[in-house]
Amino acid sequence: MYFEVGDRIKLKKAHPCGSHEWDVLRVGIDFRLQCVGCGHGIMTPRTLVEKNCRGVRHAGETEYHRPEEKKPERLDTILFDLDGTLLPMDQDEFVQKYFDGLCEVMARQGWDPDRLRRTVWAGTMAMLKNNGERTNEERFWELFEGQTGRRREDVEGDFLHFYEHEFQEIGRFIEPVPAAAQAVGLLRDKGYRVVLATNPLFPRVATWSRIRWAGLRPEDFDLITTYENSRYCKPSPAYYKEVLDAVGSRPERCLMAGNDTEDDMGAAALGMQVYLVSDHLVDRKGLGTAPFRHGGLKQFREWAQGLSPAASALS
Repeated sequence: MYFEVGDRIKLKKAHPCGSHEWDVLRVGIDFRLQCVGCGHGIMTPRTLVEKNCRGVRHAGETEYHRPEEKKPERLDTILFDLDGTLLPMDQDEFVQKYFDGLCEVMARQGWDPDRLRRTVWAGTMAMLKNNGERTNEERFWELFEGQTGRRREDVEGDFLHFYEHEFQEIGRFIEPVPAAAQAVGLLRDKGYRVVLATNPLFPRVATWSRIRWAGLRPEDFDLITTYENSRYCKPSPAYYKEVLDAVGSRPERCLMAGNDTEDDMGAAALGMQVYLVSDHLVDRKGLGTAPFRHGGLKQFREWAQGLSPAASALS
């Protein structure tokens, strides 16, 4: 397990003063620890620390998480989810408003709302299962044309009109959180590449709108994934590999911040570090927050404040 001087650790057994927390003053075969509760210092073997450690906080972090197995490489790229992470929203409520608005608009063009809803859902599922042979955009319209018998060029204009007009009404009910723009700005100032790794199920026009609803600008990001430029979706490791290839980084130098324990924390399968932003938690499999470094968006901003400059800024 990796520990360093300046860490705060939480041990299974409480000190006689009642505290479980200890500051790490020295590392090696033996550790020097200082009790946070009473200031008492001890020397203890590394093996006992590793056996009894229930969490660690490195300098600049606000939440305990499991100790890493080895020293993490210095980061150079931070990936952010959008919906529920930088953009404060309830995912189910957003989906409901989206479909209600889209079906209402398209009904005026003669579409059956129930059939349209089923077809768009089927197109979404096709994108989620995309194997990389086509872009998500191509996969969606291939299915849409096949199920409706309508050509893309005859229909797409109605969709784009919806995104440019009625879709914007959803944003009126969303209050941006200042910590989103502050965290992104902090990281850019420290030299990090910042990627908006939102699940690429929407076209560019809809994604750009949601970025602005969050109090951010498209130009704040080095890459934004949309259905036009992506061939996979979360939580596939292939999605994250595609993103890293596009920005020229490696998994061990990247961190994914998001609110979904499956879609966003799935980046860890590729070897990336992760941070679970818990304000609008999505946890379909009941994993909870404990397995991950976690905290609200304001706490993430504080964590970002404590980061050293990016590896790319030092090279």
